[in-house]
Amino acid sequence: MQKFLLPIFLFAGLSLANEMCLELCEPCKNSSSEDATCTKVFEACKCAELFQKVEAEAAAKTQRTNARREALGNSLYEECAQGKCRARIWFEGAELTKLEAKKNHFMPAKEPEVAPLRNECPELCKIAANDPENKMAAQIENSCGCAAHVKDSLALVDFRVERIKGANSAADDVAKFCEAEEACKVEIELDDETFKLTSLGTFEPKPEFEPEPEPAKFNRLDYISEAISEACSFNNSGVTCDIRFTFEGAQLSYRSAANSSTTSAASPLRYAEEVRKAAAVQAANEINDYCATDETCDVDVSLDGGSLKLLSLAPHRGTFPYKEAEPAKNEPSKPAQEPEEKKQYSYGGFMLYAGFGSWSYSKDYFDWVSSNGVDAGIGYLHRWYFYKWGSFQLGLNVNYNYVDLGSDSYYVNLLLGSIEYDLLYHKISAEVPLQLRLGAPYIYGTFLLAVRKQIWSVLVIDDGDETEYSYSALAGDDWNFQGYLGFGLELSRHFLIDFMWNLFDLGTAGDYVEQDDLFRLQLNFAW
Repeated sequence: MQKFLLPIFLFAGLSLANEMCLELCEPCKNSSSEDATCTKVFEACKCAELFQKVEAEAAAKTQRTNARREALGNSLYEECAQGKCRARIWFEGAELTKLEAKKNHFMPAKEPEVAPLRNECPELCKIAANDPENKMAAQIENSCGCAAHVKDSLALVDFRVERIKGANSAADDVAKFCEAEEACKVEIELDDETFKLTSLGTFEPKPEFEPEPEPAKFNRLDYISEAISEACSFNNSGVTCDIRFTFEGAQLSYRSAANSSTTSAASPLRYAEEVRKAAAVQAANEINDYCATDETCDVDVSLDGGSLKLLSLAPHRGTFPYKEAEPAKNEPSKPAQEPEEKKQYSYGGFMLYAGFGSWSYSKDYFDWVSSNGVDAGIGYLHRWYFYKWGSFQLGLNVNYNYVDLGSDSYYVNLLLGSIEYDLLYHKISAEVPLQLRLGAPYIYGTFLLAVRKQIWSVLVIDDGDETEYSYSALAGDDWNFQGYLGFGLELSRHFLIDFMWNLFDLGTAGDYVEQDDLFRLQLNFAW
């Protein structure tokens, strides 16, 4: 037997694969040193090194599986808690490289509801729990519902614990499914209530295609100048070139015609193409500026057929090309009509605004700062443009101001302890906003001065009981001056958005509530 195996062992030392050696080494793993056959197997296959390599690979695989399980468990719980219980998962080695979660086609299961407690009830429930024989314990239970709250809380904890177990079990199943793969892609679905695994399988992602290149940006000026050059290609100064341009947002179109009326009594002239091209660009700029502020624009243009100099530019009147009828003989000519207004410079409308920030209150023994406040209003506006992208605006608004100035407490007795209360502030004012805007196309800087006259205000002490105490907070003749600085977006002259931050808040002596920090969002609608 030994003579028969010897040539095989000599050849195995040079060329046998690890799998074959492992099959030969495994039966000899626990043999004694006196077994000659196993000794030669150990020498030929280097079994000791092979066993170490196999153990190292097994340990690495186990470590990789554990790392995948830990990385996936929390992620599955968080995603499924948001209703996204279908997921695709990518592993590279021990790393969870990607997780795409989607919502199921049905409504996610809701957590058990917990009966709420009023602000003062947690401390009262502790008193009742520590001394259940106290005569006040039953009254506290009837008022606060402590037992129901504890029961609901325990049910919620049990529900979440079961979900954590389900997510961890699903992560364990996925990690074992991918145990043998260095790189693994799986698609899973979890039960939306227990977070247990309901389906598991591999998938092949769709090939990614390069996005289509974006079309070249449309240039309105180039389009208009090219249309002029094409429509007026006859190059004859004795004839006018009439073109009708129609603008619908980014869509442009034109129609052209050559009139027989001469532009001068002189003989027709022809102009060099360089001169005509420069004149076409100049005319295109004037036409573009004329229609720049309007979403839709329909205009009739007349140019000299030779030089391409702009002769007239007016809104389309319903016929094309437009010609004034010649007056009959012996009849007086009609007086020329007043030229139509090219642009609108004045707009009226309304505004809506809301502000969020912090206020402070200082009077008598109160000295509080609040970060919970709302400042909102609605009113009329009127705006004037003094250049294309600059304007001045004023208006008249009704302003409402609400601030939660914080909470404090007062001592009642040994049993009830301290009762907390909130200090709330309400104020209604008339506001005159004066606003300046300076900018470029679509974006501008702005400053606003708001002058306010108080109409009504009140401070309310709310202790959570049915009784609330209130008193007038400000004198009736108080005035308030606020400054804002920011920027805005002019999507059109009919709709503007302002983003502003408060610079200062100045009030008369009776105004104890001061604005410390405020962001104001303002929407302006005009026509």
